Formats: sequence, structure tokens, C-alpha cells
Amino acid sequence: MKKRIVILSALMASTALLAVGCTRTNDRAGTNDSAAVQTLLNKIDDTQKNDETETSEKNDMEQSTDEADKSDNKSSNSEIDAELAGIKAQSDEINDKLTNDLSLTQGDMNQLSAQMYKLWDDELNSIWGRLKDKLDDDTMSKLTEDERNWIADKEAKVKAAGADSEGGSLQPLLENSEAAELTQARVYYLAQYLR
Repeated sequence: MKKRIVILSALMASTALLAVGCTRTNDRAGTNDSAAVQTLLNKIDDTQKNDETETSEKNDMEQSTDEADKSDNKSSNSEIDAELAGIKAQSDEINDKLTNDLSLTQGDMNQLSAQMYKLWDDELNSIWGRLKDKLDDDTMSKLTEDERNWIADKEAKVKAAGADSEGGSLQPLLENSEAAELTQARVYYLAQYLR
């Protein structure tokens, strides 16, 4: 978790430097470069809060796991863990490029952040399809309602993440990064149901 915060902090710091040069003033809202930097600092705080929420969700899931299923699920646990490790490695590679490759243009960073979001979104959809086959109707119904609420919350947070840079070249990076982060946390949460 600390590694994730350090990586995200580094990404936010590099993005903040770019924000100073790439954000344009929004005359209607009166935003400026310092507002974009403040948004990035707020995002770091939100990341820490999301980590606490993710830990809480993981703990809730672990408590609801049936003890009798543990021995039957050892192979599926290792399969899902290996799958998630592979996705995480790909995500880390993209994040490393975003953080350390100083030759990237803003457009390049926007594309890479979109790739990272797509990576996690594809995994979420893959897990969701498997959950439909594994869970009983009642559990799936409750989880579907929970998923709808999560999607609405995610969309609102994504929109808010890019609001200060609306219309600017930094907006896609901010929105994609927020969407990737939220979706990654949701993937790990939903994966608990496959264990």
C-alpha cells in the first residue's frame, strides 16, 4: 500500500509540473495553474482515503467467506492471484512510463493513462462475467445493485477529477488516472468473491 502511495505521489508530482505548463485558464470558473496543482494534492489525499476504504471492503469480504470453501478454492485462489499479479505488473509498467519517461508529450500521457484504465476495466468485466456463473441469484442481485451504485460514484469522481482542467490537455490524464485507480480497487474487491 505504501508503494502504491509513493508511486501515485510521484505520478501526481510529475503531473503537477506538467499542469503548470499545460493547463489553460478557464475564464468562466477563474481556475488557474495553482488550482490544478491543488486538485492533484487533493487527489493524493483521496488516494489514501480510498486505500482505507479498500482495506475495509477487503476485511468485510474476508469475514463473509465461508470456511468450508477454503480448501476447495486453493487452486482458484492461486489462479486469480496470478491473474491479478499479471494485470498489476502491466499497470505498474504503464505507471512507470508515465512517471519516469520525460520524453512523453501530454498526448502520450493521456493515451497511456487511457490504456491503464482500459486494462483494469477489461479485468473488471472479466471478473464480473465469472461472478455471474459462480454466485447464487440472491448474492448476485445484491452485488449488481452495489455495482450500479459504485459505477455512479466512480463516474462522479472521474468527472470531478478533471473539472479544474476542463477543456485543457490535462483533463484526460486526470480523469483516466482517477478511473484506473477506482477500477483497480474495485477489481480487487470483486476478486474476493472468486476466492
